[in-house]
Amino acid sequence: MPPTHTPSRPSGRVICTCVVSIDELHQIMGYVLYKVARAVVTKGLAKGIVLDSTPTPAVCDASCSSAKMTCKAIMCKCIWPCAKNIGDELHSDLWGPAPVQMLGAWHYNAMFTDDCS
Repeated sequence: MPPTHTPSRPSGRVICTCVVSIDELHQIMGYVLYKVARAVVTKGLAKGIVLDSTPTPAVCDASCSSAKMTCKAIMCKCIWPCAKNIGDELHSDLWGPAPVQMLGAWHYNAMFTDDCS
């Protein structure tokens, strides 16, 4: 069901109100926790969004868990054998946004490390 837009004109400005369910807002916001999505609206941090009266789903769908980023703990000591050939296993890290622009006006940094080297 597409969101309902209701234009209004307080003080000469046009403000659209979008009525969405908590599940739709959860998906729009990148699958954040339901309580976080609800808090954004109730605290007035998102202007023009109104939650409809549908209840919060008990369980999120399968796409929710696959959409969330994962982070693995970094071990202090390698417990498995390292890759034997260059290119067999690569590790990557994305950092950003940087508080200060880097050379070339970059805001993010990607790092790739070969497990063999």
